[in-house]
Amino acid sequence: MPKDLSSKYEIENFDVRDTIRQRSLPERFREGYLNSSVGHTNASNFEELEILLRQNVREILAELDARFGTDQSGIMKAADCCLPRSQNFLNKQELNTLSELYAIDIKDCEIEVSVRLLLGKVNLS
Repeated sequence: MPKDLSSKYEIENFDVRDTIRQRSLPERFREGYLNSSVGHTNASNFEELEILLRQNVREILAELDARFGTDQSGIMKAADCCLPRSQNFLNKQELNTLSELYAIDIKDCEIEVSVRLLLGKVNLS
């Protein structure tokens, strides 16, 4: 019966199983790359595992450097300085990095006054 229908309606390929579904990579993985899985490795001793770890760390650092250059990391560190619960809260050096990036002149006394005002208003515990 399928052959009769295909010849009657001039259908050349009646088998729909010929088409292979194309898989697509999820959006969150499109910018990166994968060298190997985190499953089983053939490392037989600690030194081989250390070599694998160092290689992975180098690749991760290279990827972070490619994604977040010097300006972006400076902006992230300066944003961290604006959080009252941060250990670097109003760190003068990091804030100066941000002020240089945006060409804003910040004096040390302004930072000191801001710290005293904010510490009086924010409970850091």
